[in-house]
Amino acid sequence: MPNTYKLTATEINATGSTTLYTTPVSTTTLVKSLYLSNLTTGSINLDIIINKSGSAINFYLIQSASIPTQTSFQPISDTLTLQSGDSLKIGNTTISSSDALLSYLEIT
Repeated sequence: MPNTYKLTATEINATGSTTLYTTPVSTTTLVKSLYLSNLTTGSINLDIIINKSGSAINFYLIQSASIPTQTSFQPISDTLTLQSGDSLKIGNTTISSSDALLSYLEIT
């Protein structure tokens, strides 16, 4: 089973839910860390959502995490396992400018 370390970077500047990552078919993903950065001059609130493959239900890892102006937040600092088809999403309730950096290991 090959192991591949990866980094995904996404800008979040619209309201609603942004899919940061979806685990590919026949793959298990170990999320190592997630960093969220607030690039604005005001505080923002973000949700971290897990959507299990085949489910219409969103599971909140964190809801309405407040990130102060021009700072970053590391809500995932320990291993989180995602199975094939599972998604990690960032929810945003206000138009803002933030960055999300996801470090993970894919096992195929």
